[in-house]
Amino acid sequence: MKNLISERPMAWMLVMAMPLWFGSCKKDAGETVTPTATSIEGNYKVSALKVNPKVQGFEDLLPVYSLLIGTTCLSDITVSFKSGGVVSTDSPASCQSNSDDIANATGIDSNSKWVSSGTKLTITDSDQTTTTYDVSFSGANMQLAWQEDDIDATGKPFKQGYTMELKRL
Repeated sequence: MKNLISERPMAWMLVMAMPLWFGSCKKDAGETVTPTATSIEGNYKVSALKVNPKVQGFEDLLPVYSLLIGTTCLSDITVSFKSGGVVSTDSPASCQSNSDDIANATGIDSNSKWVSSGTKLTITDSDQTTTTYDVSFSGANMQLAWQEDDIDATGKPFKQGYTMELKRL
C-alpha cells in the first residue's frame, strides 16, 4: 500500500509553486532595451510630441500641432526605418499640403538617412540637415529625444527638450 500522507504535501507544494514559476517569466513593462539597428528598423506612427519645459501649459504638442496646421497629418504619417539606413514617411491625404511643416516638426522627410550608435540615432534629411536623437524603447515603442536652443518671452535663452514617441505598427 502506498504512503499517501507523504505524497500529498509534495503535491500541494508543487501546486503552490507553479504560479510563482510562471509569474517569474514575465518581462517588466518598463524594462529598457539598448537600441540596435534591428530594434530600430520597422514602421511607426507618431503617438506624442512631448516638450520639457511645457509650452503654454501643454506637455504634448501633437494635438496642438494638429489644431495649428489644421490637419492630423503628423499622427497619420507612417515613419519607416528600413535596413540600409533609409528612413522615409508615407504621404497620407492629410499630409498633401503640409510636407514642409511635417519635415520641420519631425526632422524626417521622405528621403532621409539614419544611423545608430549606442543610444544615439542620427537622421540626415534630403537637405543634409542632421539631427541627433537620444533613442530609447519602452516595450515596442521608440522615443526620440533632442534639445533645441530657444528664447523665452523675456529674451533669455534656454534649452527646449522634445521627445517624439513612435508607436511600432
